[in-house]
Parts: sequence; C-alpha cells; structure tokens
Amino acid sequence: MISLLNVIGVGMAVDYDLVVIGATGAGIATAKRAIASGKKVALVQQTGEPLQDQQVLALEKTLLHLAEQSQPMDIAAWVKGAIAPDDFYEPLARLAEAGVDVIPEMGNFVWKPSTCFVTATRRLQSKHYAIATGTTWVTPPQDGFLSPTDLLNPEIWRTLPEKIVLVGHDPYCLTLAYCLAKLGKTVTLTSEKSLLPTEDPDCVQRLQTCLEVAGVTLQFGIIPDLFNQENKAVIWAKERRGLTTQLNLPPDFCQPPQMWLRVDPELRTPRSNIYGVGPVLGGYALPELAIAEATTLVNNMAQRRKMPCVYGEIPYRLFEPLPFDHVGAQGQNLPPDAKILSKTLMIDRVDQLQFPQDLTLKLWLDGQDQLLGATILGDRSGKLIYHCRDLIQTKKPFQTWDNLLENAGLLAEMVW
Repeated sequence: MISLLNVIGVGMAVDYDLVVIGATGAGIATAKRAIASGKKVALVQQTGEPLQDQQVLALEKTLLHLAEQSQPMDIAAWVKGAIAPDDFYEPLARLAEAGVDVIPEMGNFVWKPSTCFVTATRRLQSKHYAIATGTTWVTPPQDGFLSPTDLLNPEIWRTLPEKIVLVGHDPYCLTLAYCLAKLGKTVTLTSEKSLLPTEDPDCVQRLQTCLEVAGVTLQFGIIPDLFNQENKAVIWAKERRGLTTQLNLPPDFCQPPQMWLRVDPELRTPRSNIYGVGPVLGGYALPELAIAEATTLVNNMAQRRKMPCVYGEIPYRLFEPLPFDHVGAQGQNLPPDAKILSKTLMIDRVDQLQFPQDLTLKLWLDGQDQLLGATILGDRSGKLIYHCRDLIQTKKPFQTWDNLLENAGLLAEMVW
C-alpha cells in the first residue's frame, strides 16, 4: 500500500506550497503574491541572466526618455546605467528576505515515481508548481543580424550605424522603432503582417501615422533587398518562442512551433497542480497581464473552485509615445448583436504643435449597451481605460459620451 501511494504521489511529504520556475517579471510577481498570502515558496532562477525581460523594459523606458530630449545624449552611458546587471539581482534578494527560497540553478521536471522539480543540488517537491520561464526571441536567420537582447549591451550603441531595419510587429518593436527614429536614426520597420494584428485595424492605422510622423518608414512583407545594403543594421524581432523545451515537459504541455505553454482558463496545464503564468503562455509580454495572471494563479491555489483569469477586465498599454490602451473584447470575440461606437475628441491644450492633439475612443457594446471592450488612443487615455474597465466589471450600460468623460474626470478638458 505504501509503494502504491508513492507511485501516485498521494500522501508524500512536500517541501513547499509553490515552486515558481523562472526569474522573470511574472515569476517574481507570482512568488511575491504567494509569500504574501502565507505560502511556503521557492523560486528556481532557471536562467543565468535573471530578469532579462525587466532589463528590456528598463531599456525601453530609457530610450523613451532620451527620445524626448532636445540635446544629443550619450546613449551607451545611459543604457549602461539603466540596466546594470547587478541591479536585477535585487528583486531576488528582496524575495529571499521575505522568506522565498531563491535557488540560483536550472532544472527540469521528473515525473516518476512522483512529480518533482530537480536542480543540480535540490529535489523540490511541492503542492503546486508555476512555470514562468518567459520567452526568447527567435534566432536571426543570418550572421550579423542583431537580436533585441543584443541592445542590452551598451557597446552596441557605440557602433550602431545610421540606417536600421527592424523586423517585427509587436509592441516592443514599435516602441523601439519610434525611439531609434527620434534619436536620429534612419529606421525602416518591416513585417509580414500588419502591426499589432489582433487589434482594431482603424486604431492601428492611427498608430502607423504616429510612427510615420516620427520618421519611421513602414514596409509590409519581408523585402530581401533591405538586408543586403551595406552600412545597415538589421534587428530581427520577428517572433518569440516560449522557454519550455528545457523543462522535460510531456508533448501535450506545449503548442508548437512557438512552444507556448498550454493552459486552461484557470491557468492550469494538463497536470492540475502545474500552472503557467506570463508571456510563456503566448500573449503580449506586458507587465499588466503577467501581474493579473500571477494574482489569479495564487488565488486558485487556495480555492477548491478555480476561477478563470478574466482577461477582459485587464487594461493594458500597447504603445507609450501615442498612448494606446485596450481593455476587454473586440473583433471575433464579440457576440452577434454587438455594436461599435467611435468618437474623436480634441484636447484643450496650449501646445497645439504636440502630436497627438486629440483623443480617439472606440467602444464595443452588447445589445443592452453594456460595455464589452474599449480601445483609446491619445492623451488622458489612462484615466478613460480604467473607467471603461470599471464599467465592464459593474455591467453598467453606456449612456452618453458626456457621461463617460465626466465620470472619468475629463469632461472639462475636451473641446467638442
């Protein structure tokens, strides 16, 4: 009878309530929420470069700051100061101080005689596991092409040529193209698909205009001649893949070819005590989504009745220079009776030379005028998108544009 219990993993001693796999932003968020709720938690680093995704975010914020400066700046020096590697060990140290067992090793799952996660020095048995390994950019197809992570090296910025071709279409690519153009580079952004292909085409067209005003040349369809010219850097950010292949996962855990982790609406993998969180699931690599997933995961650990991650109630920002915010459903996710309302409002500002000068709102409503989703572009979009989130949560019907703006505290700023 004892051997049978060992085989099926019932009644065996466990070391932790949760083992988080991956020192990523999503992994840190999950460990923080779990330890705050009284769980016994371990975090396996699973990389030699912890929090590289957070380094990328720090680089993005630095470039956005430099892009708005009127005087030339030493980009390499700024990048070196913003992404000093030692700074990205500090969140791990804080987790350790809070009681998380931080393990600076790599490992993989072992399935028999019982499920556990094994590193070079530890055999970690836990009630629950969270895979938060993140993603990696697909290897560039030619020698000499740069990957986005190469830009974390300050020395790259000292030798970056005048002309740059950026291949990709996700939010990070768009911000990078914008910043490079504002910093004086001649930038061509090319993609086989449209920019942000899952977002509303009208809003994306407005975003394309913003990029073109900033000096970015847009070309759709990969054009080989762009890559053959001399004195040009090619940054290959065409797609990401989930970092799942090193974990010894069964085939039904992953979705090829990108190897995204498969999870159900409650974020559970095919093994009910193993969850997934963060960009490894295949969504946008945005902190807002990872934090919401981490919260859902930790809540579900303690509940017999699991709750889905409510993506329709998570506001997120897709582009910072022209604030491009979204919440809820659109497109194919709408019911048959859904309708669309759209309006562009002028902002009453003194500096009329600043782009953009207006606020564009697009709302998706059901047959009872309850809000299903919203996309908002332009200044003050942050206030409005969270008000739209509240309307989705409370199921209050949309009334009038004046009512929407007044409840968001913006009516006095608009020019009709």
